[in-house]
Amino acid sequence: MSIPAVGLLTTAYALGMIVGGPVITVVTARVPRRPLVMALVVVSVLGNLGSAAAPNHAVLLATRFVSGLVVATFFAVAVAVATAAAVAAPGAQASSVARVTLGLNLGLVVGTPIGTVIGQQLGWRATFVAVAAVTLAAVPLVLRHVPAAPGTNGSVLAELRVLSDRDVQLAIALSALGNVGVATVFTYIAPLLTEVSGFAAGAVPVLLLVYGAGASSGT
Repeated sequence: MSIPAVGLLTTAYALGMIVGGPVITVVTARVPRRPLVMALVVVSVLGNLGSAAAPNHAVLLATRFVSGLVVATFFAVAVAVATAAAVAAPGAQASSVARVTLGLNLGLVVGTPIGTVIGQQLGWRATFVAVAAVTLAAVPLVLRHVPAAPGTNGSVLAELRVLSDRDVQLAIALSALGNVGVATVFTYIAPLLTEVSGFAAGAVPVLLLVYGAGASSGT
């Protein structure tokens, strides 16, 4: 697969996040948390399996878009669950959110180099199968640890009204800018390391591990 083709796949995934983040989060606001998280996990599994089985690049683009749809909502719900009274004791909400963020960073630290090794040894389809398998393995953890809490009672308009707040707009802009930089580098980091910096392909997973460790430490 060519480097531009990989870049388009990343774009499709990011577009899914952009569309799915606000739309799915608002539409599912009243859905109880546990079944919502389960549904998001199922969509993620199906999206990754669809990517693994994609017969051509167009279908692969579509499955990456579908996979991206649920990511932003998943983390939004994860943060909401982490700060809920059933999970975090009073005054411990910040540390609970920090653990959610740590899990995300550990996924980058451990998952990215492992996925790279799998792709190098077994092909890119095997990487998507592995991601689907790990996601599916999270189902028992969801059933055990995500409380059966109800959704919010706010209206769709009330949920959207927060976007008119200047501080929220600034936070969104800063987050978007930071993620654009990280995603751009991460998308092309393998060819940059091998073709520009001169590292061997076998060194890429180790360098990704170092990169992820630095990102986690900084966070």
